Amino acid sequence: MIPAISRDVRLNTVVLRRIGAWLITLSIIAFASPAAKGDELARYPSGANGKTEFVLRTADCKNDEDHCRLELVLIRDSKEQSVLDLPGKMPLPILAGPRVDEYGAILDYLLYPPHSESDTWASEGQQDEDAEEAATDAFELEVESIRLSLTSWGLLVTQSFQGPDYVSSVHRLYTVLQQKIVEVWGSDDNRMSRGTVSAVGAYRLSNHSPIDGMYLTTNYGESVLGIEKWTVSNYRWDPIANRVVPETTEVVPVFAAIVGSFTDATEAKTKLDRMSICGALFQVLKSDDFFALKPGFIIVASMQIGREAADLILKRSHECNPDISGYVRRAN
Repeated sequence: MIPAISRDVRLNTVVLRRIGAWLITLSIIAFASPAAKGDELARYPSGANGKTEFVLRTADCKNDEDHCRLELVLIRDSKEQSVLDLPGKMPLPILAGPRVDEYGAILDYLLYPPHSESDTWASEGQQDEDAEEAATDAFELEVESIRLSLTSWGLLVTQSFQGPDYVSSVHRLYTVLQQKIVEVWGSDDNRMSRGTVSAVGAYRLSNHSPIDGMYLTTNYGESVLGIEKWTVSNYRWDPIANRVVPETTEVVPVFAAIVGSFTDATEAKTKLDRMSICGALFQVLKSDDFFALKPGFIIVASMQIGREAADLILKRSHECNPDISGYVRRAN
């Protein structure tokens, strides 16, 4: 959803999808197959012995447009051992794959095609199923398996709701403790800040270990001066304390695809506006916010997880608009 790239530097399509959704109104892809009512969506490992797994399924679905509960079920030796409800519901029909429209097709071209290790489902309907009149809203569920230790796995789950002019996401990490599915970490977008867009993902902590870390990226939207703020936080699982802790040594590599560097925010904003839809994945940022970049500048850049992703954004943006050119720098 580019040719396969390494897990350590894979394309962060989650961030791109959220940014695209924030900028434009998306619709359901027409060729996806809907999930059956009360059906199983996917299975994921939960332990090293292969005897336990997570099952993601819908519940309480009877008719089209019904809002379904989403359940995680722990299966051990083919028997249900624990059930946990996800925070949000999704209306039927629930389709496999991300939402796209005519603008999304352009974004897909820029990504060509995006590569992700997560599974995605989408639907649309009214946020309030009891409302008589309401605008059509969009819903998205994204799930990624993450190896927390040599013997245990978790699930990174993002549930996103897109209203008329904003996207709000809820992120959760689930794992198994004492033979039950439990939530061990979470982050919610601030709905009062309509410009906030966030995403999570897993990354390999070391080339010499199969253990994953996780990252949270947050775009806080425009300030009064038209400058946005983009941050990344890194975490790992502490198997002794059984909790998520900050990771400061083995951090996910962030690269900036830069197409303009200015001393004035107005000039940077003008540059971005002239790029039109081909600049949809770029932002106006302060170089001071990234310690590996030269300080004192306002940059027009697309922040990406991994060098290959940043190179690809520049390449595809140039193909979309030949006037767009730039360079890539490590940001952290």
